[in-house]
Amino acid sequence: MTAFDVPPLAAHPLSTMSLDEAVTEQFRLVETIARHFPKDHLLAQGDLGVAEPHGRPVSTAAVEACLADFFHAEDAVLVMGAGTGALRAAFFAVMPPAGTLVRHLSPVYETTAVTLRAMGVSDHLVDFHSLGDITESVPADAALVGHARQTLQDRYELAALIPQLRRLIGDAPIIMDENYAVLKVARLGVELGADLSTFSTFKLFGPAGVGVVLGAKRFIDRIRQDNRSGGCQVQGDQAIEVLRGMVHVPVQAAVQTRVAREIAARLDAGEVPGITSAVMTNNAETIVLARLSEPVAPAFIAAAGAAGASSHPVGAESRYELVPLVYRVSKALLAEDPTNRDWLIRINPNRGGADHCLDILRAAGEASRRGRP
Repeated sequence: MTAFDVPPLAAHPLSTMSLDEAVTEQFRLVETIARHFPKDHLLAQGDLGVAEPHGRPVSTAAVEACLADFFHAEDAVLVMGAGTGALRAAFFAVMPPAGTLVRHLSPVYETTAVTLRAMGVSDHLVDFHSLGDITESVPADAALVGHARQTLQDRYELAALIPQLRRLIGDAPIIMDENYAVLKVARLGVELGADLSTFSTFKLFGPAGVGVVLGAKRFIDRIRQDNRSGGCQVQGDQAIEVLRGMVHVPVQAAVQTRVAREIAARLDAGEVPGITSAVMTNNAETIVLARLSEPVAPAFIAAAGAAGASSHPVGAESRYELVPLVYRVSKALLAEDPTNRDWLIRINPNRGGADHCLDILRAAGEASRRGRP
């Protein structure tokens, strides 16, 4: 096979906020924080312990109220375990053991699969692009929807998808995996009719290990009861760090998207020898996927590391990731086509600019062609 045996890459990125819209969103978040943290309360490091009357730190309760207000949700809860812990808490709150879960055909995230396997959940797979063709109701205990794309073919939009899904499953709860979409898109699933939205704060410049569940109060109350033990609590200092990181995300994400779009266009125009086509996409984070002219992706990635790129992700857009990342494609794309390991690379500019990224890619391409990464 050669790179010319296949059509150019194509993808369906999320509809994300422009830079101007992101600035407005940052200002709205700051205004919301100010309402919930009067005077100098935000300058403290936060309190600790199972404090009354909330059964959790007072500052944690304030951050949760702030997040619910900002995302137009009935309630919010911070949980341990990052995005995986948030999803697990949501599943525990709404699904019985051995229940039935409606989800899309695309592969489920690996750590989510662990939770579903442990609960004995039965999958009812549905093509989310063809919900309008299904005329009969689908019996289910809940549905799972991933906001970001898992494969290059995924293209559904939540504003249309959630009402269609609600028609099929009735009152069964809809759980959203919002990772990589939060503060990039204008509205989350819970703002469009889903029951719960879950995500990791680590991907929003926040502390490692903290997750968020937004949504219906009856489910949030259940999650709080399940995690009432002091060792399960997100302490006040961690909660404050959630807001301190999150306030920077809208603008940074909009800049990153703009840079990624420029990189994809320039690569697709042939600026870097050895790369035949490229697209910007959200699989899962905001990235550029590039197809090489030869099946040398592992060598290309190693050479990019020697040229200044990051060699591996930390939290995929966490606070620690500054320089551009050149890396293998996601496991979902590898499952879709194992040859992607050799032909495709994943580029995340992180906080870098397009010129810097292309310089790294040119150096990597030259080194890999010489056969010495």
